[in-house]
Amino acid sequence: MLLHIVPGTGTYGDPFLGLHFYSWALALFIVIVAGCAVLLLFDGQFELPGRLYRLTGLALVATVLIALLALGNGVSTVLECAGGLCPDNPEGYLLIDGPARETSPAP
Repeated sequence: MLLHIVPGTGTYGDPFLGLHFYSWALALFIVIVAGCAVLLLFDGQFELPGRLYRLTGLALVATVLIALLALGNGVSTVLECAGGLCPDNPEGYLLIDGPARETSPAP
């Protein structure tokens, strides 16, 4: 993220509620790490349950949503990078569009 906040280096995408998505990602990452640290303070996490729990309701929806997001992220990464190194400034999907052809000015 620090590569993108230097003045004059440009940004990727339009801001959402005043921040770019990489800034939102950093802010949410910090909140998630802090939340996990707070959850580690509770002793109830070490108690063994008397029975196995089944995912129902919101927990099932959240689990399916996370699995779908992870699958979609993996598919989009393969499409964008074509199974190799990702370009520094991706402008399309290499697997769909093919590699960008460099054009040199005519002499």
